[in-house]
Amino acid sequence: MKNMNRRTFLRAAALTGSGLLAAACQPKIVEVEKVVTQIVKEEVIVEGTPKIVEKVVEVAAPTVAPKDKVNVRDIVWAGTAKTIPMYEMIAQSFNERFPHITIEHLFVPNDQHTPRIQTMIAAGDPPEVASPLGGAIHFFRAPDYSVWLNLDPFVERDNYDLSDFGEVSMVSAQNPFTKSLEGMPVQLFSGFITYNKDLFEKAGIPEPPHDWNTDDWDIEKLVEIASLLTLDDKGRNANDPSFDKENVVQYGYYEPEPESDWGFMWGGHSPRTDVENRRNVGLDDVFIEGADYWRQMAFEKRIFMPTYEATNFAGVMASPFHTGKLAMVGAYTWNVASYKDIKDFRYDFAAEPHGPVRDRFPFRTCMDQATIFAKSKLHDASWEWLKYISSEDISFRYSVDLRECLPARLSHIPKYGERLKPTMPQDVDVNVVAESLPFGHYSEAWPPPTGWIDDIWNIYNQKVKLNTASAYECYPECRELIQANWDAYYADF
Repeated sequence: MKNMNRRTFLRAAALTGSGLLAAACQPKIVEVEKVVTQIVKEEVIVEGTPKIVEKVVEVAAPTVAPKDKVNVRDIVWAGTAKTIPMYEMIAQSFNERFPHITIEHLFVPNDQHTPRIQTMIAAGDPPEVASPLGGAIHFFRAPDYSVWLNLDPFVERDNYDLSDFGEVSMVSAQNPFTKSLEGMPVQLFSGFITYNKDLFEKAGIPEPPHDWNTDDWDIEKLVEIASLLTLDDKGRNANDPSFDKENVVQYGYYEPEPESDWGFMWGGHSPRTDVENRRNVGLDDVFIEGADYWRQMAFEKRIFMPTYEATNFAGVMASPFHTGKLAMVGAYTWNVASYKDIKDFRYDFAAEPHGPVRDRFPFRTCMDQATIFAKSKLHDASWEWLKYISSEDISFRYSVDLRECLPARLSHIPKYGERLKPTMPQDVDVNVVAESLPFGHYSEAWPPPTGWIDDIWNIYNQKVKLNTASAYECYPECRELIQANWDAYYADF
C-alpha cells in the first residue's frame, strides 16, 4: 500500500462511513506497508480516532549482488619518487569509493613509456588506461585507426559536462581526423619567461612586463634588452663594438626549444603546429624567416645562448639559469619545481613577448591526458577512473599537487597561484604562470608514423641549431622531403 498521510486518511474514513469508527470497542493497530531499506518511521492508523501515530520499524535492507572485482591497469608517464606515492594515494581513495575496482599503476621510465605500450599492444594485452599520457597519444592515431577508445558515447550517456575544460585541452584530446574525444584532460603545461632580478638591477634595466597584453613587449624589445645583458669576459655588452663574441660569460636570453616556436611566432607552421590541416607540412617562407632570426641572434649577434652550449655553461647546475649568469630563459611549468632550489640570486616570472604576428608567442602549450585503450576489456570501470581523476574534487590534486602544472579545469586556474605561492620566494609573481594558458600554441599534432621525425626533421633541425646551415639553406629541402613522405602515406587513405 502507499503511504497514508492525515489528509488521505480522512478522505478514506469519509468514504467508508461512520459505522467503521462506531464498531470499534478497542483501538486496533493497522500498519501501513512501506518499501524501506533501513530503520524508518512507519505510519500507523489507530482506529476509533482520526489520529496517526508513528513507530520505528526495523526491516532488512534488500540484498544487492556484489559487483565482480576488476583490476584496471594504468600505465603512467612521468612517475617519480616524489609523485608515485601520491598517485597510489589517489588510487586508494578511488578504491574506497569503488571497492570492486582496483587501480594498478604501471610506472615506467619516460624513455620506455611508448615502447612499453607498443610491446603490450603487440602482445594483445594492452593496459586498460594510460594516464597521464603526453604527446605519445599521437603515435597511436592514424586516418584509418586509433588504439584509443572513443569517449563520446560515455560523455553522452552520463551527460558529462566538459565546459570546464579549455579549448586547447579539447583539441589535444580529440582525434584530429574523426574529431572524437579520445582522452580526458588531466595536466596542462604552458610557458613564460623566468628572469634574474639581480642582473636586471645591476644593469639598471627595467624588468620585463608581467602583463600578457603588453603591446610593446615584443621580440624587438626582448632582443634590445638581451643585448644589454649579454657580457663578454671584459664586461662589455653585445652592443659594444669591442664585444668579444668568442668569450661570452653572461647571456641575455636562452630558448631551449627554438625549432618550432620561433617560426610559428613569425606566422608560419612547422610540421607539428598546423592542427587544422594535418596534411600540411608547413615550413613556409615566414616560418623560415622566424627560425633563422633565432639562429642569427644565437650565432651571429651571440645574445642568445645556443642550445649546444647549455650543458657546458651550466656545468653541475640544474640548468643554465641556475648559474646566475643568464638573464632570461624561456621556461615551462615543468621547470617551476627546480627554481625552488635557487638561493644565490632573486628571480621572477614575466610574460613571453609576442612576435611580428600579434597573437603569436614563442612557446607551446601542451596537455597530458587520461586515455582508455580501445581493445582493453574494462571500459566502464576505466571510465569511472577517468571521471574520478578529472572530477571537481580530485583534478586539482592530480595536476597541481602531483606535477605543479596548470590544472585541467579552467575554474581551478585562479587557485594555481594560491597553491604555488607558499612554496616560492615571497615576491615571485606566480600569477604570470597561471595566466599564460591562452597565449601558447599547440604543437603536438599527430605525426604520420613513417619515421620522418628522426629520418628527416631532426637532421635538418640540428643543422640550424648547430649553425652548420641557415634555415634558408636547409628548410626548403626539408619541406620537400617531408611532404613527399606524407603524401605517400596519405595516398593509402
